Amino acid sequence: MQGRTRYQQLLKWLCCLLTVPSLYAATPLWVFVPQTPVALTVAPGETAQVQYAVYNQSSRGKVLIMQPIKGDYSNQSLPVAR
Repeated sequence: MQGRTRYQQLLKWLCCLLTVPSLYAATPLWVFVPQTPVALTVAPGETAQVQYAVYNQSSRGKVLIMQPIKGDYSNQSLPVAR
């Protein structure tokens, strides 16, 4: 009977150890918070800027390099470099 209880405890801890990393992986590494309105109407020949505050959720320091994206991306997802 005691062997069965130890087996159940071992199984419970194994499940916990396998579950915790997946919960941590669900946390985004970067959080982008818009500082200006993100829905804009821009006339032909004009430009617009959208500003974001970027927060690092990692315990380590990171370097994030962003480059401007030129073109018309209305109603589309922006390309993301990896």
